[in-house]
Amino acid sequence: MRLQTELSKNDYLQYQLYMASKRKSTRKERIKSQILVSLFLCITGFLLASVNRNKNYLIAFGLASIISFIVYPFLLRSFYKRHFANFINENYGNKTGRPEILEIKNGCILLKDNKSETKLKIKEIQEIVEISTNYFIMIDSTAAIILTKNKATSDFINNLHEKHNLKYSSELNWRWK
Repeated sequence: MRLQTELSKNDYLQYQLYMASKRKSTRKERIKSQILVSLFLCITGFLLASVNRNKNYLIAFGLASIISFIVYPFLLRSFYKRHFANFINENYGNKTGRPEILEIKNGCILLKDNKSETKLKIKEIQEIVEISTNYFIMIDSTAAIILTKNKATSDFINNLHEKHNLKYSSELNWRWK
C-alpha cells in the first residue's frame, strides 16, 4: 500500500504538544511551577506585611497568589505552545509542505521525500495513536511518523493495523491543556 502525504507546522505542533502532555516530568514541572509562583507571592506578601506592619500587603499578595494559581495554567499552556511553535520553525521549517510517500513493502515502511529515504521495520512500531487531527505511528518514546488525518491516511492506518496486528490507541478527545 502507498500513501502520499504532506505535513504542516500544525501537524508537528500537535505531535509535540501530545508528547509533552504524556510525559510525567512535564506534568510535574507544570504543577511545581504553578505552586512555586503562588508560594512566592504569599511569602512576599507576608514579608512586606511584617516589615511594614501593614496587613494590606498580606491581603493584596494573598489575592494575587490565588489569582495566579488559577490563571497560571492558562498562561503556561500558551507558553508551551509558543515554545514548541518556535522549535518547529527552527528544526522542521524546511520539512513542512514537502510531499512524502509512505509505502508498505516486505514487512517495512518506506518513508521517502525528495531528499531522503528511510526504512522502518514494522515490528519496531510500538503503537499507533489516533487523535482528532492526526495519526502518530510511534516508533519509540521520542520518535514517530506523523500523518494528517484524512480518508487516505485512515485507510493506510487501518491496513497497517489489521495486517500487522499493531497496538492501537484512539484518543479522539485529547486536547492540549
